[in-house]
Order: sequence, then C-alpha cells, then structure tokens
Amino acid sequence: MKEAGSTLLSSLNPEQSEAVRYTDGPMLVLAGAGSGKTRVLTYKYAYLVLEKGLSPSQILAVTFTNKAARQMRDRVMKLLQTETYRMDVSTFHAYGLKFLSRYDKEVKAVLKRQVKVVFDRGDTKTVIRKILKEMSLDPQKVDPRWVLEEISRCKRDVSPPTFEFRKLDAPLGQVFEKYEKLLKEQHAVDFDDLLVLPLKTLSTDPELRKNERSRYKWILVDEYQDVNRTQYHLLKMLAGPS
Repeated sequence: MKEAGSTLLSSLNPEQSEAVRYTDGPMLVLAGAGSGKTRVLTYKYAYLVLEKGLSPSQILAVTFTNKAARQMRDRVMKLLQTETYRMDVSTFHAYGLKFLSRYDKEVKAVLKRQVKVVFDRGDTKTVIRKILKEMSLDPQKVDPRWVLEEISRCKRDVSPPTFEFRKLDAPLGQVFEKYEKLLKEQHAVDFDDLLVLPLKTLSTDPELRKNERSRYKWILVDEYQDVNRTQYHLLKMLAGPS
C-alpha cells in the first residue's frame, strides 16, 4: 500500500503532496487559478483508496458541471488503473437526484407528495411563460429568464431549520406562488429542489441523517469557493460535527 501511495504522489510538488496526504480532518486548499487544486482533489481520492484502504463508495466527490464531473471521474479511474469501481463522483444536482431516488419515501413525507418528474430549464421557462400569460404580464417587460433567476436565487438561499424563502415584491411573489403550485399539481420539482429537498429531509429525519453520514467517510468538493448557501448547508449536514 505505501509503495503504491509513494509512486502515486511522485508527480506532485511538495505542497500538493502535503495536501493529498493530510487526512486528520477538514481541509481547505487555497491557491490561484491553474495551480492544480482539482489535481490535488483527484489525487487525494486515489490516495484515500490506494493508501488508506477506503472503498470508492465511501467517498463523495462533487463539482458544478457535468463536464467537470466526467473529467474528474476519468482522472480518478486512470489513477486507480481501473474502470470497475463504483464511484460517487458527480455534480451537486446529480447527487440530489440520487438522494431523491434512494429516499423516495422519506422525501415524500417531507414534501407531502410524490416526486414523479424533474423539470429542466426548458420546462421551467415554459411554466413561467404560462403563468405570465395567465397574469396578463408582458414577457417583454417581465423577462421569464429574470423571473427564473430570482426564483432560483430564493431557493439557493434557504437555510435550516426554517427553510423560509425571502419575500418577493409583486408581481414576482405571486408568480413564485403560482409556480410552486403548478409544480405541486404536476408532482414535479426543479433543479434547485434537487438540493433543497435533500437538505430539508436530512434536517428533519435524524435516522436518515445518521445513515447518509455513515455512507461517506470523505467528502471532496471541487471549486468550493463557488458553493451557495444551500450547498454549504447540505455539505455541513452530510459531514456532521468535526
């Protein structure tokens, strides 16, 4: 094991190697663009498997885009020299989707309804246009893209234990209410709900929270400086006291 780890780290500079080897608690890597932060993350993943004996299924690695997740997964598999490992390397939203599938009954209890479909950006834009038309609001004056961004910002800013959305001025507040009502009627959620619902479920179900925390021994976050409030609280909920 040690020989594998030593060989693995031979291509890293001293600072990168030190960051990879550190396993005594939480760590934040601060460095400029292009300095190898993502490289450190992928090598740390491989180090935890090859040197520390963790199963890849015990490591959650999250990033922000599908492209970045694919690249991270490919780099880790290359370092591990295998394509057979089951790895939880994904975007935050992909993790949220897995969570909703894994704990569908618990999520249903929190949401008070079953989730049957996830609306993508095109779906939500169609919904907003329909609502604006019903409210006789001119989409030339009330841009659907702006409305969606404001709704998304509301959901990205929620925090436990209240999970209250900030109050929106008219007519945006009314649009938001109708939007949430339509999602409920169609048993749908949007992309932001893929983060809010896991956070809310973890916050309100101690047994589930214990199970999900025990699933992962390590959580690795790429581009941590870009996490929003909901993502921060979700990570904190998954990591537990440290």
